[in-house]
Amino acid sequence: MSDLANIEHLEADLWDAADNLRANSKLTAGEYCMPVLGVIFLRHATNRYNDALREIKADQAVGKMPKRPLTAADFKKRRALLLPKEARYDELLALPKGASLGTALVDAMNAIERDFEPLLNQLPKEYTKFENSLLEDLLRVFDSETLRTAGGDVFGRINEYFLMKFAMQGAQDNGEFFKGKPAMSSPSPRDAGTGRGLGRGAISENVRASSPRPSPPAEGGEGVNAPLNTQDHVLMIDARNIYRKVTRKIYDFTPEQQQNLAAIVWRVYQHVCQQSASGMFAGIPAAP
Repeated sequence: MSDLANIEHLEADLWDAADNLRANSKLTAGEYCMPVLGVIFLRHATNRYNDALREIKADQAVGKMPKRPLTAADFKKRRALLLPKEARYDELLALPKGASLGTALVDAMNAIERDFEPLLNQLPKEYTKFENSLLEDLLRVFDSETLRTAGGDVFGRINEYFLMKFAMQGAQDNGEFFKGKPAMSSPSPRDAGTGRGLGRGAISENVRASSPRPSPPAEGGEGVNAPLNTQDHVLMIDARNIYRKVTRKIYDFTPEQQQNLAAIVWRVYQHVCQQSASGMFAGIPAAP
């Protein structure tokens, strides 16, 4: 598929298969985004590892390279990571029936971060909330013959396509990519005029990001350009002056106002998600 002749068809098929799995689970799109991109990352990294290993064996067979224990430098020279055994895609698929794939995937991500400092704190680790059957099906979605031989150009396109589809899905879901109460749930009309409905208190309590990546910084921080080390920070939106007066004593929010506030939250989440995915795939050495 080096000519990308069928890439659009492949992207659509992969997305449909992966999204159907999510639709049949209780996971939100926000909970699903980064773990899926993490599986794509493992498929890509394993392909690079296998290609480099074949090159190394070929060089050893003709005497271009001595037969000795391999090092990370041997793989880096060939634009690949020396993947720990537990992080290789085929090893995950070969786990015995009944083994916890969620735990195995978390172990795989931790092993990669342990061995490759540039990827430290970049990889998703929320797989234990997934059912085993869903993870098994998801791993098989990205184990087709086409993908087992795909290169970086194909995975780059797939990664971009999935980010776009998750963004569209988030917009359709009114940006509700957050755990707990919906970020833009309808407030009590009694509280609206005081700011308690969608003001500082409600926002700070209800929009803690549930993404596997760090949530946005608190008000007064660096906004959407903040670095990714903001794990326990809270996005705060002062919406005390955003309301509609219904009667002298009753205030509420119009659907448009709620949608606009939801859009602010979603845009911040989307930016963090894209930063995280970029950091993840940047850890693999670029193809020559």
